[in-house]
Amino acid sequence: MAAEDSQISLDAIRRWTLAQPLVSAYLGGVVVSKADRDDLLQETAVAVLRSYASYDPARPFDGWVLGIAQNVLRNHFRKLSRERLIFD
Repeated sequence: MAAEDSQISLDAIRRWTLAQPLVSAYLGGVVVSKADRDDLLQETAVAVLRSYASYDPARPFDGWVLGIAQNVLRNHFRKLSRERLIFD
């Protein structure tokens, strides 16, 4: 079973590496800050690798990854909306 998990991980990493520029461009089009974009890209990568076992290879990987990126963005904006802004 460990060899099978290792193969899944290698496939996930390979697919993520190919999709990363697309996801980065998508996040960069929505988020202004480069630092925020980089953080969200990293969060998306972690989410993709954690949930890769649920990916259906019969469907396009780019669409699946962009769906995960949308969820990461949604959580980011939800968290921002709960933070208080203090103006001097």
